[in-house]
Amino acid sequence: MAQAEKDVRQAEEAKKQAEQARDDFLVTLPAAMVMKERMEIRPSYVLLRGAYDKTGKECIARCERPHTPLQALLLLNEAEYLKAARQLAALVLGEQHDGAKQIVNAIYETITSQLPNDAERAALLKLATDLEKMYNQSPQHARDLCDVQAPPAGFTHAQWASWTMVASAVYNLDIAKTRQWQHDR
Repeated sequence: MAQAEKDVRQAEEAKKQAEQARDDFLVTLPAAMVMKERMEIRPSYVLLRGAYDKTGKECIARCERPHTPLQALLLLNEAEYLKAARQLAALVLGEQHDGAKQIVNAIYETITSQLPNDAERAALLKLATDLEKMYNQSPQHARDLCDVQAPPAGFTHAQWASWTMVASAVYNLDIAKTRQWQHDR
């Protein structure tokens, strides 16, 4: 009887040590799981009635873009997006740049984490130029867009307003809204 109690105590002690070792090991494991984003959509199949272990005809899954033109218009006019665009433009204009191309690159890269291609850069540069001309013709609109704040040093309200709208346009791109990365371009 005494031997049985001794064996039970030893087993309980061994169990406690094993549980402590397990707990110590679990503390060392990272709390987040990192997974690689799939480049292609996982295939889906129609299940056959009564034969659920067999696959039927393959279904073609399409990822529709959920953003309609109305949603895009709402984002362009959303006050918080506009504030973010204004602050980003002020931040980028406050940095040292050698020209408009670098400003476009900085805005685009900050929002999308990648550089624009040549066509995107050209379109954004043209947008900035056209908007600056428009805001120079109506300076009150530029001041209103800039929330009557002082523009960054060395820039006019028209320039700040035009770069604000460029940043707003980049915020409104599919790449910024749906997290499409380089392989989707």
